[in-house]
Amino acid sequence: MARAAGRGAAAHGGALTSGRLVLLATSPRLAPGLLSRDAWRCLESADRVLVADDTEALPLALVDDGITIEVSAAESAPERARELVGLAGDAVVVWVGSPDGDPGLSDAVASEVSRVEDAPEVEVLVGSWDVEGGRLLDAVAVMDRLRS
Repeated sequence: MARAAGRGAAAHGGALTSGRLVLLATSPRLAPGLLSRDAWRCLESADRVLVADDTEALPLALVDDGITIEVSAAESAPERARELVGLAGDAVVVWVGSPDGDPGLSDAVASEVSRVEDAPEVEVLVGSWDVEGGRLLDAVAVMDRLRS
């Protein structure tokens, strides 16, 4: 099935034979919505954008910028991986990572993709990076808590 340019295929310069799942990773240390241009392009061209919690800062910023989001019904990483891979079978689906980094999700997606016969393409897209010294500031904050 060929995909029209501008709906997922544009990012790779051609038609795709199956869907695509993009795991969007962002830094919780930056203001919500401060994303790379590639991340914005991906979000704008996605067929579906899913989040774990629509009350977190980044999903709220996306909604403010006109991106339609959906909340995943899955509770565990394996359930969420099944849901995401299933939805991405013939569409471009973006998973907006949670501030905790979604522990176990990438492993569960890898397992699910290897299980499915016609698996979608999977991409990890880094939408924002930590600012220089951000982790040092985290360590300083921990030291302050330990001293008090």
